Amino acid sequence: MILASPPKEYLQGFFATVLQQISKTLTVTYQKNADVELNADQRLIIVSPNGTRYEIVVDNSGVLSASAV
Repeated sequence: MILASPPKEYLQGFFATVLQQISKTLTVTYQKNADVELNADQRLIIVSPNGTRYEIVVDNSGVLSASAV
């Protein structure tokens, strides 16, 4: 996680955004050697070596497909 540098003076909006980012990161944890399951409303995005982002999906018969996002 990369956080923005803090402003010189306290800004409530800045810190609220930082706290939201930290909270989001902490609620998504993955453990080594453990299964990872995504719900239908979540996406699996993989980045190719040239930086292109692909969404990986599976249909009800188990067929995988990828499309650029």
